[in-house]
Amino acid sequence: MGFYVKRFVLLLATVAMLAATSGCTISKKDCLQGDWQTRGYEDGKSGRSPDVIERYASKCAKHGVTPDAVAYSAGFDVGIELYCTADNGIKVGEKNETYTGACPADLEPVFLKNYLSGLRLALDDLEIKYDSDSLELDILRANRDRLAIAGKPHATDDKRIKTAVDSLRSNTSERSRINQNIRKWSAKL
Repeated sequence: MGFYVKRFVLLLATVAMLAATSGCTISKKDCLQGDWQTRGYEDGKSGRSPDVIERYASKCAKHGVTPDAVAYSAGFDVGIELYCTADNGIKVGEKNETYTGACPADLEPVFLKNYLSGLRLALDDLEIKYDSDSLELDILRANRDRLAIAGKPHATDDKRIKTAVDSLRSNTSERSRINQNIRKWSAKL
């Protein structure tokens, strides 16, 4: 808990710079409500980086509110323990969700091992989908070619081919991103 409080105090000096930081969503109502322990718990349970409190400080400063770093850290510490479990690691990986590196050192190895297993399952699913979409693309192209040879309209097939090609490109990009994450987090184990 003390680590996050110290970090908050040190980074509070950079509030002006953080004002331009995006990716933090907190409403005026939430700033004024001031339930920082619950906010910390929810952020921890969601696997967000504890640094998000710095962005809250920047956003809430506009409303004259300073987050309670101690309450936030207390909630975050409880929430992050729920996030950094073996079971959740595999779920997060299977859903191909981004891991921010928020797990504490004592919980991270078990979480990461399972997160990587989940990412590999997501990768397998994408590879199966790629193969299926490739087969569909071949069938669409063959059908379009038959129609073209027969002098029949094939605009509908052309549109479906474009959609299939876009899907394959997206799939390839996503598999590349997963492989990068697997390499990145495997190096940490």
